[in-house]
Amino acid sequence: MTRCDYPGPGQDKSLPFTTWATSPVAMMRNGGRHSRVPTRLGRADEDIAEGCAGGSCRRWSAAGGAGSLAFWTDEETVDGAAVNGGELSLAEISCGDWSLNGGVTAFVPATDLIVPGDELVQVCNTKLAVEGDSLTGTLAVELPDMTGATGLTDELVPTSTFTLGGGDEVATVTVGPDDDQKAIVVTTKINFPFGVKDNDSNRNLSAALADFPLTLTQTP
Repeated sequence: MTRCDYPGPGQDKSLPFTTWATSPVAMMRNGGRHSRVPTRLGRADEDIAEGCAGGSCRRWSAAGGAGSLAFWTDEETVDGAAVNGGELSLAEISCGDWSLNGGVTAFVPATDLIVPGDELVQVCNTKLAVEGDSLTGTLAVELPDMTGATGLTDELVPTSTFTLGGGDEVATVTVGPDDDQKAIVVTTKINFPFGVKDNDSNRNLSAALADFPLTLTQTP
């Protein structure tokens, strides 16, 4: 703030206020001394001198004048939330023994022998887990392959299907949250068709059923 002595000693009281100044700007123009002669103030000087009354200036310079910054603020807390993930999985598969032609006696592939017209069957069980409000997936079993470069391999026909929750036998199906914890029964068959006489290419030979996957895949 700047103190204004108006009028100063020797100054004409009849002159307008802004004609005389003892502001810092006017003093700088007068070598640091109080003005004793009329001095025309510029806008910046007038801003400094503006508001003087009773011999004192009560206003800051133009830098603190019109357009001064003022604002309000407030704050509230937005509640967070716990986020939990779902699950899409298969329980460990448990398989029973192979059976021959629907019989109740177990067929042991390592020691028992098959002939044309036979069918081997194995049943495996697992369980489906589908947890998630919008979760969907595809459950599929791949067609197994017979391995071994022999004539018997060429004759055997493997197939694989499964049921979900006691439904129809399928090779693939779409699953969702309503299928959670449903039982899956996978049935694998190896058929040795009875057909044209062949005594040379497939007798006393071996073949093997390769491992094959039951796959559960999330879909968009």
